[in-house]
Amino acid sequence: MIEKKTISNIILNRKILGNNNIEFYDDYLNICYVFDHGAVRGAGVSICSICENNKNSKFIFHALCTDLTDNDINKLELITKKYNTTIVLYFIDKNANIIKQLDLGNFHVATWYRIFIPYIIECKKVLYIDADILNLAPLTNIFKIDINNYFIAAAPDTKKTNKDRNSMLNLKNHIYFNAGVLLINIDKWINNNCSNKILDIVKKYGHKLVLPDQDALNILFSTNKDTYYLDKKYNRVGLWKEQNIKEKLDETVLLHFVQTKPWQEAWLYEKRPYIENLYAEYEKLSPWKDMPLEKKEKLSYHDKRKRATFMFKHGNILKGLYWYKEYLKDKL
Repeated sequence: MIEKKTISNIILNRKILGNNNIEFYDDYLNICYVFDHGAVRGAGVSICSICENNKNSKFIFHALCTDLTDNDINKLELITKKYNTTIVLYFIDKNANIIKQLDLGNFHVATWYRIFIPYIIECKKVLYIDADILNLAPLTNIFKIDINNYFIAAAPDTKKTNKDRNSMLNLKNHIYFNAGVLLINIDKWINNNCSNKILDIVKKYGHKLVLPDQDALNILFSTNKDTYYLDKKYNRVGLWKEQNIKEKLDETVLLHFVQTKPWQEAWLYEKRPYIENLYAEYEKLSPWKDMPLEKKEKLSYHDKRKRATFMFKHGNILKGLYWYKEYLKDKL
């Protein structure tokens, strides 16, 4: 059963980076991430983007994490010094029984950590943000939204995802939301036992939860008017597939890099009008500046085709031919 006591038992350690003279979290704007070593780079740059675009606001950044290296932690501490802010790290026992119950195998089990947030962070309202999101404009207005009568505030997902997931999960008259940005009403969540209800959903639906925690959250909050729907500017998903990209980008507050991540080599091989260099600009302001792009250990034939096209485009004919040959071998 999920409650404050059981969740406190899965926290192996808590570490405060930066200012540790904090008495009441509600005196600040609270933002929470979930990440491991593989996602800390994106999360760190995300935190820098918030600090850059909200210089007159007081934030506390919380992170539920596993498998961080000393170097990861040192880089996060550099952020707190540069921006005079605070990052609180909660190290989660990934082998705890409650977490094993949630492991469906289709995503990293850490994706479920966000359902523990209300039992860990002692404040009235917290903004959860995925590690692959950039803040591009002042964020403070989202905290002014009145969600006293709602469990969460979230933005609708793309039309295609809305149609596909509602059909698969048999959700009627529901607007499927993306769980990459969630403004959470802590008291209402706890008082209504939401995390345990999610456990029940996992037991009932199992591998039908293709987008596991996101699907479960949509199921939980599909029957009543429990969700306050945010403007899509607070979680802009798949912008590069839309019309009027430039106009929508200009009004975007939180830009969500779903699928290929901008710190991965594969990012170079895909067209992203107007946003190709956005992440790189913020990364230059972070402790991850000058790091090489991450390379996949195993390339799909789609990856090989995109790599070949990239090489041809940049005049590297021999490498382009090599990767096109590899693409054809895999495809045929």
